Amino acid sequence: MSKKIMCLICVLVSGCAVSPVMMFPIEPTKEEISKADYGEKPTLYKKVIEDFVKSGLIDPESAQFTNYSAPKKDWLGDNEIGGKTYIGWLACVDVNAKNKFGGYVGRKMYSFIFKGNEIIYAQNDVKTKMVANGWKPPINYPIECN
Repeated sequence: MSKKIMCLICVLVSGCAVSPVMMFPIEPTKEEISKADYGEKPTLYKKVIEDFVKSGLIDPESAQFTNYSAPKKDWLGDNEIGGKTYIGWLACVDVNAKNKFGGYVGRKMYSFIFKGNEIIYAQNDVKTKMVANGWKPPINYPIECN
């Protein structure tokens, strides 16, 4: 094979590689944090969370909510291309509910970013994701809710 063809193949293949930077959340800069609008602290966060989670469950009445974290100023990042960083009040809760066979599936942690009493971004468990208000799901990464 000629050197030109080999170079062309290398260029084309390298264009498909994903940068390791894209594998982690988009952490806001210190400037973004200092200028961030966190909105009002949520006061009805438990009710809003329960309504939101129950709306996506097969058996909403079986939902058990435990280990609520108090809202704290924080952020979550969506690391898809063109993704966004969501800054607001982070609140988390463990949820256990029944599946379509009537058995409990085990606790899963749900994480929410609030502005006031509105969820602007949501994530459930690290394996499955759901999103509020049409945002893209975030990349997998641990969330500190303590």
